[in-house]
Amino acid sequence: MSSCDRVLVAILNNPKDMDIVRIQHWYRIPLDKGAKFFSVERPPQWLAFYQTKVFGQEAFAIHYFAQVKQVEQVPRSSLFADEATHPDRHKLYYKLELSTLQRLPRPIPSSRLRRITFILTTLERLQTATDVSELFLIAQPS
Repeated sequence: MSSCDRVLVAILNNPKDMDIVRIQHWYRIPLDKGAKFFSVERPPQWLAFYQTKVFGQEAFAIHYFAQVKQVEQVPRSSLFADEATHPDRHKLYYKLELSTLQRLPRPIPSSRLRRITFILTTLERLQTATDVSELFLIAQPS
């Protein structure tokens, strides 16, 4: 673990995805959305999760992270075998295989509401930030 390790903060906006992360140890990102943040050849070493309002008391903050063990490109149908007729079943995703989910020593809240999809940051920033705004590597507009 190095302080300059790359971390991708991803959004968790439903309990089903949290269950997948906790129990099955993987997360998916649509290829067309993840391509600007990483590639299979150079994935982030860590994935952290920003939780939305559906998570009640844990909402609007980052509480958990996991190490990325492997990344592969797969069609949605291989991720969700029970969705054989889903309209996006052929759409490609990055499947990030993860270590066991870890809780941050202290959550990183977002002091102002913002639309977050992904944030590319470093492990050092994840370990020291007191607000989500401190994670951005490039200054964000106010």
